[in-house]
Amino acid sequence: MFRKSILLVLFLNIFSCLSAQNYMFWVAFTDKKNSPYSVDYPLDFLSERSLQRRIRQGFELDESDLPVNPNYVDSLKLLGATIVGTSRWLNGATISLEDTIDVIPKIRELSCVALLQLTKKYSSSRVFRNKMPMLRHSEEFVDSAFRQNSFHRLDALHKLGYKGDGIHVAILDAGFANVDRLSAFDSLRVFNRLLGVRDFVDASSDVYRQHAHGLAVLSTMAANVPNVMVGAAPQASYWLLRTEDDATESLLELDNWVRAIEFADSVGVDVVNSSLGYSTFDDSNMNFSYEDMNGRTARISIAATMAARKGMLVVNSAGNDGSNSWHYISAPADADSIVTVGGVGYSGMHCSFSSYGPTSDNRIKPTVCSIAYDAYVMGTAGNIYGSVGTSFASPIIAGAVACLWQALPNLTNMQIIDLLKANSSQFENPDNKLGYGIPDFYKTYNSVISKIEDIENVEIVVSPNPFSAMLRFFLPKKAVVSIYDLMGNCVFLSDMVEDVQIDASDWKSGVYLLCIKSETECFVKKIIKK
Repeated sequence: MFRKSILLVLFLNIFSCLSAQNYMFWVAFTDKKNSPYSVDYPLDFLSERSLQRRIRQGFELDESDLPVNPNYVDSLKLLGATIVGTSRWLNGATISLEDTIDVIPKIRELSCVALLQLTKKYSSSRVFRNKMPMLRHSEEFVDSAFRQNSFHRLDALHKLGYKGDGIHVAILDAGFANVDRLSAFDSLRVFNRLLGVRDFVDASSDVYRQHAHGLAVLSTMAANVPNVMVGAAPQASYWLLRTEDDATESLLELDNWVRAIEFADSVGVDVVNSSLGYSTFDDSNMNFSYEDMNGRTARISIAATMAARKGMLVVNSAGNDGSNSWHYISAPADADSIVTVGGVGYSGMHCSFSSYGPTSDNRIKPTVCSIAYDAYVMGTAGNIYGSVGTSFASPIIAGAVACLWQALPNLTNMQIIDLLKANSSQFENPDNKLGYGIPDFYKTYNSVISKIEDIENVEIVVSPNPFSAMLRFFLPKKAVVSIYDLMGNCVFLSDMVEDVQIDASDWKSGVYLLCIKSETECFVKKIIKK
């Protein structure tokens, strides 16, 4: 109690010395008690596509999926706070406060508040930073992206027809300048593959008039101009989410990222690309240490791991600090259960600027590597140039993952990651420069196709369907059988083989999803209880 009082006095003294400004804070709540939300009614806060992604991979809903308690949010509003956004997974809110010293201790005294942390202060005299320079290396105009796609033998998947169709991708970045005007993205618009945009930095701004970094990132995946530039996943569908404020560096941007990836979860995104990383800030008191790079300290890294536990596959750049005094990966590249992408040239050699692992808890990072030198991207005028940075290695891998997941839709996100490692050049001897090495996506695909005992191609007849009391079908081999209602509740779970009979007499009438999962395949079928 004594220590808390001293910290509060110091905190107030700091604020008393400042002129009138606006401040951004992270507020962590203590719990979700007495919430009006329930995991029994997930469609109140998640889309059906989000639920189906979880069901398909065997991820169950839990309390972390519930929105924050609106009564807690209202208590902040009553004290004069403006709510910028909330986080379901981390159970907190980002708020804006004017320089009103009286409000801060009142918020701290709320029984529902566990933590109040300054994330950004606005000042008219702040120095603007350009954190994301677009480094050009060379010009090339004919089939530019083919070289980086074929580097991973992704071109072979494209020839088989796997170009990301049906996979939803979210790109978290600093802005997507001119994406709405460039003909290279016409196919996204024509085929309704541009799912939407959101700005988590400034809700009133236009992401298409912001930084060009997101445009360059998107072009490696979605550009579609035959014989000029075709990206890694030209038939995937995309959400464009702005989280990064290029002018400054603050903890607020990490919380923007958390809100964005939770939004991506709620609308049913499958793959997330983030070519962002954080370690130092304009206010050095906010800086992370290397010890913090353990995947469990930075909120952005915790959220990245949570996303994996909701069935999304997160791909993040390793960073470009390999030649700097801070030469390690940064957050959220340190997160567990995601793909962290380092940089190589076309020779396969490590780019000196590509950040190093391991995490501070000694996990291998990066996970894999891709082209980060002469990676072909598109500029705001539709020009194509070779650029430098792991920012572009990451979306090449994310796009390739979208194609692979289209080809192998019954695998889970973690199965995809394990396959990437197993079919990369350094699988036997991973290190903290290249991780498991350079993935071969055609080899990855074939490694599964050649081994599948294919449940999906076996005709599983559920009889009768619709059913009233007994549900019956035949399994060709032992598998885990689970059945979910459309609210995401598991109503049946068991290891079974051959002649399966399930008593469903006490189930409610309605639609259910039957999920049959073996070691290599997952079969999902809609069934109806009369």
